[in-house]
Amino acid sequence: MPKFMQEKLRKGEWRAAQNRNGVMLLDCLTREVQMLSTTSGFDVNSCTKKFRVAENYNKIMGFVDLTGHLAAYSPFFRQTKK
Repeated sequence: MPKFMQEKLRKGEWRAAQNRNGVMLLDCLTREVQMLSTTSGFDVNSCTKKFRVAENYNKIMGFVDLTGHLAAYSPFFRQTKK
């Protein structure tokens, strides 16, 4: 972690940094979130006031959560040998 990222944030503050390789680090204290991304910058969606990184993550992980829920509904049969 860079040194400036170790300083304390107040509620609602955020900070971000990006290196020359395109790796972006986002630190947000609104919900105590730290994200590391290579796919998107630290721009904010004007409608939802969320970072695009968080929106992309939620969209992708929402599908993973959905498949986990659907898998829980299907019966699981285990055959045993005596």
